Parts: sequence; C-alpha cells; structure tokens
Amino acid sequence: MIRGAIVLLSLELSQAIARADAQSYTLKSFEGTKENITLSYKPGSEILTVSHSKDTLFIHDYWATDSVVILDEVFLQINYSNRMGSNEGSGRQLWLSISGGKLCQALCVESFFEFDMRPREYSLSKIRTTLSGYDANTYKLTLHIHDEHRSRQNKKLNWNHNKTTILSFDKRKRIFYSRYENGIALITIGSEKYYYFKENWCYKDNHMYYPYL
Repeated sequence: MIRGAIVLLSLELSQAIARADAQSYTLKSFEGTKENITLSYKPGSEILTVSHSKDTLFIHDYWATDSVVILDEVFLQINYSNRMGSNEGSGRQLWLSISGGKLCQALCVESFFEFDMRPREYSLSKIRTTLSGYDANTYKLTLHIHDEHRSRQNKKLNWNHNKTTILSFDKRKRIFYSRYENGIALITIGSEKYYYFKENWCYKDNHMYYPYL
C-alpha cells in the first residue's frame, strides 16, 4: 500500500531553488511530531543545503533538483542531478526522515546514469522506487532497476536488463537495506554496494568508508 505521496514537479521546483528561495516541507517524525525540512541553494555553490531545526546536511556536486516527494507523511524523497562531464548524466535519490530530533538518511543511491555517445555507444541505468507498508514495522522498499548498454563496435557486450529487488527497513536505525555484512548494513544494486556507516550512506574503498553527503 502506497500512501500520502505528494510530488512537486521539477520545473517549478528548480526555478525556485535557483532563485535561492528556501523550500520547506512538513513531515511527521517517527515520534509523531510535525517537523519541517528546508532545502536551500546558493547559486554557484554546487551545494544543496538540507536543514532541520537541530540538524543540517550538505549535498555536494549538486546541479539541479528534479523532484521532491513526501511519502506516508514520514519520508522526504529528494531526486537531484549531479554535475557531470560532457556526454554523461547522473542523478541520486535521497530519502530522509526525522527521528529523535535528527535527520535520518533512510536511503541514498545513484538512481540515474547515462553515457551517450550514440550511435557508437550508449549506456543507461535507472531506478524507480515503490514504498509499501504503513509503519516502521511493515515498511518495504521495492527497487525497479533498468540497465542497458549498446555498442556498435562490440555487440557481444550489449545487454538490456530489468530487475526488481526489495529492501527491508531497520526500525532502529531508520534505514532501508539489503542485508548486513560484518555488522554494517548495505544496499546491493548490481555490482554497486552502498554501506551505512556512522549514520551516513557511503562507498567503500580499501577498507575505508567515504560518505556520499
């Protein structure tokens, strides 16, 4: 069951944020209180600021906000684009909630990647998410994953895959996850792994964890 979805379309939202206007959204915390989250952007900074009365997050390499969705009154889904090079496009999906007076990163994954050198080569990966459940005990998140690659020079490397995977919800940490590995929650999407370490979603390199935010 999907409840309480409010979608704000990207054109109006991006124009407002580009003017450095603060955009505020009201969520219900896991403790049942009404809380505000504010998105603000200073033109040229490449940083989107996400603030709550007692907490602040900074999204770096920010390019534009595609959409913001409130789900079940509890989650704020922020879809945004990253600054990339020519012939490339990249976007992330960040899910936030509020618990104990703090912002909680329920999810942070790359939800869109495109490499376009058509007609020679083309790659596209994208993720669509669906929330089910009605509280912390029943929430599940379904990821609908599309991945394709086309090469004119080497057609043996061409593929076009669609896959669905379901994430569980850790009601103590307020995060969605695939499984735990050595005591650390992670999300696996194809060959990509996202690790939840010290209250941040991170990538891992040489046994070190580096936060995306």
